[in-house]
Amino acid sequence: EQGKRYRTIITTSGGLYRYDLGDIVEVTGMRGNTPEIAFLHKAGNVLSITGEKVTEDQVVKAMKNVEEKFPDIAGFSVTMELTSPPRYILAVEMAQGEPDKARALEMACAFDCELRSINEEYDEKRSSGRLDNPELLLLAKGSYLEYRKLLVREGKPDGQIKPPHLVKPAGEGAAPVKGCKVFDRMTVIKRFGKDGQ
Repeated sequence: EQGKRYRTIITTSGGLYRYDLGDIVEVTGMRGNTPEIAFLHKAGNVLSITGEKVTEDQVVKAMKNVEEKFPDIAGFSVTMELTSPPRYILAVEMAQGEPDKARALEMACAFDCELRSINEEYDEKRSSGRLDNPELLLLAKGSYLEYRKLLVREGKPDGQIKPPHLVKPAGEGAAPVKGCKVFDRMTVIKRFGKDGQ
C-alpha cells in the first residue's frame, strides 16, 4: 500500500529462501501492480532513549534541512548519551574552518528544531524535559574519509560502506566517544553544549 513501510524479505529461483535484507522501505507509488519503493534505513538502526524511536531517515531528513543553513558540513553522525537527563549528540565534520561556540550551538539547535518537526515523540520528550538539549561534537577534517579507508583496509568492500548517520553508544552512560566503534576511530576536536566548551 502506498505510504506504508515494509521490511524486505526475498525468495529467488537461484536458491535464496526468505532472505532478510534488513532494509526498511516505503512504498512511494505504483507502476501498474508493481510498487515503487524508497529505501529508508536498515532494520534496527534506530536510537531511542525514552521511546522516541529516532530513525536514520528522520536524521538524514533533518540534517538535509540543517545543511541548507550550514552548507560547510562535510559529514555527520548522531548518537546519544545516557546522562541525566539523556541527550542526543550531533557529530559534524566541517569542510573548512572551525565554527565558534555560537555557530556550533546554532547548528545543534537547528538540528534539534528539525528533528522535533519530523518526530512527534522526540518533540514531546524534549518539551517535557525527559530529553536534554542536543550537543555538538566537532570532528577533525577528513574524519569520515579516514574512517572509510580504515574499513576498506579491514576488508569491507568500498561499495558497501555507508555513512554512519546513526551510531549506538558503547555503553550505558558512556561518553559517546569512549569505546564506540565509530568515534574511537575519529578525532574529536571540541565538544559544544552545556557541559562542553
